[in-house]
Amino acid sequence: MPKSHAPAVLAVIRIIFSQPTSETADEAVSHALQLFEPRLPKAAELLRKAETDVPAYIAFPADHWRSISSTNALTEGFAA
Repeated sequence: MPKSHAPAVLAVIRIIFSQPTSETADEAVSHALQLFEPRLPKAAELLRKAETDVPAYIAFPADHWRSISSTNALTEGFAA
């Protein structure tokens, strides 16, 4: 993806990780896929592959979310 798109993509990914329930996280992933698929198909593909893993942090106590949620696995594929 072009570097100019990275801040917007990361902002969308952060929204997913800020969701309080698995239902809202799933909705955020779906929304992100709708945004990415037309213009950023590779980003959409990476997110789709991680779709079930992304909200896994919700199974842990909320106090731990900050230390276990990470976008590193997603952003590796976005390097220019």
